[in-house]
Order: sequence, then structure tokens, then C-alpha cells
Amino acid sequence: MPLSPSRLAPRPHRAPTLQGRYLLFAVHGRTYAMEASFVKQVRRGEGAVDGELVFLGVPYTVIDLRRLLGFPEWNGAGQGPHGRVAVLVAGARRSGALLVDAIVNLVLLPFDVIGSLPLDFAAPERRWLRGLARVDGREIPVLDVDALLPYRLERKDAQGFTG
Repeated sequence: MPLSPSRLAPRPHRAPTLQGRYLLFAVHGRTYAMEASFVKQVRRGEGAVDGELVFLGVPYTVIDLRRLLGFPEWNGAGQGPHGRVAVLVAGARRSGALLVDAIVNLVLLPFDVIGSLPLDFAAPERRWLRGLARVDGREIPVLDVDALLPYRLERKDAQGFTG
């Protein structure tokens, strides 16, 4: 039985894309998400000096999400496989190293599962969150990386201001 011409035709090459993919990570036992397209590298959180982590010669300002989101300080291992994780991200003209407790998964989230934040989210949290994803009966806050990155830089610049 001959094959149909459509089965013999070469398939068009489609470049893989991160569109719709989200990195799930944990901070103080709560799962959060961020668009995977912002993520440049995931590595151990050790080696930060003066609030910066250098990777391949590029300095990334460290942003501790526990502190930013108002959770208690990390009391686990400082280094090694049970230490914290740095997610190196790049947004609109800025980059940073987000310290998280653990990486959970990389998932594909349809656009329609991400809704607006309910009113019970506090004002400081609302500043850094883009929405709330509802997946398998769970609500997962979605981080707005572009809104988050200027925060640490503004604080760092303000500390050095003596005027």
C-alpha cells in the first residue's frame, strides 16, 4: 500500500517557544509562578557578595523573596543541595537573582487560567503580582518580574543617597 504524499512531505520546522510556560517555585511553603521567558538560569543561591551574584561575568542584584513577601528568614542549609536557589531573571532593561526556597516544576498554563488578584491580597503583594492562576483546585500567585526588578534597585540606590 503506497503512502500518501502528505506523509512523505517534510514537516515545517517549529522553533520551541516558552510562550505560556511558567516556572513554579516555592517560598515559605507556598507555590508561586513566573513566566519562564524571564528565566535565564537557575543555580544554587550561594556565592552572593554585597547583594550581588555574578554569573558569567554579569552581576545580578539579589532579591530575597522571603524578605520581600514578608516571610520569616530562611533557617535551612546555607549551601549545598538543601540550600536556597537563585533564579536569574532578565526583564525590561533590568536583571536580578531571585532567591527562592525550591524549584517545583515547569508547566504550561493556558491563558484563561490566570485571573486577577482577589481583594484579600495585601497592597504590597499586589505590587509584585500579575494575577492568580487556578490549577487543579489550587491558587498560585503569578509574579510580575518587570514590576519586581526595579524594587531592589530603587532600595539599593536610596541607601547610597546622602543628599
